[in-house]
Amino acid sequence: MKIAILDSERIRADRMFRSLSAAGYTCLLYRNRDRFLEAIQTHAFDILLVGVEKMEKGLSPMIQAAKEKGLKKVLILAKTAQVASVSEGLAVGADDFLCLPLRQHELQMRISVLARQIAPERGAHQHLKYGDFEFDRYPNNVKYMGEGIRLTAKEFDLALLFFRHIGMPLSRAHIAEAIWKMDGNDMARTIDTHVSRVRNKLNLKPKNGFLLEQVYGFGYQLHALNEK
Repeated sequence: MKIAILDSERIRADRMFRSLSAAGYTCLLYRNRDRFLEAIQTHAFDILLVGVEKMEKGLSPMIQAAKEKGLKKVLILAKTAQVASVSEGLAVGADDFLCLPLRQHELQMRISVLARQIAPERGAHQHLKYGDFEFDRYPNNVKYMGEGIRLTAKEFDLALLFFRHIGMPLSRAHIAEAIWKMDGNDMARTIDTHVSRVRNKLNLKPKNGFLLEQVYGFGYQLHALNEK
């Protein structure tokens, strides 16, 4: 799911970028409309998140142009006083809006709804359960026995990679390609650090039903144990 964030308010835009990236989305950030209009010539986006600070005459043409390039959903952020801009945007194809100031959890939930509307067939695959561990995509969320565990985006992806390959040894090269989209050379320390954090945060020990251990000279393997 690829999201374009278009907002001239730097602090808010940066917070949205960090929040949605941590939730597992691929985000690109644009400070002005011209840059975004250039980008849609070569990039395909699923969702546009656009901040509206005042009445903007060019909002409707921009949304129309993006829709013509394959954009699927538009979420407008506006203050209550910008009702006219919101109404204009909704009339030409925007799908939803949020009132400022923004609450990041609410933003993630709204984006999650739009993502499910775009790809409803993915819904069944966004919730995965392994023993007492539960994983949810969009936004990224992992729980153990109903209690949430805070992971970074990379830690979440790494944990899910291991659980999706229970019983299979994964090489460092495979992990580097799957999580970082990079060659495994010179990434051993980064991988080892992230694996250690995942092991500790999820407490992957026999008493909890899973054991994450190193395969010497190769990589790592997650084992599902019969006894807890």
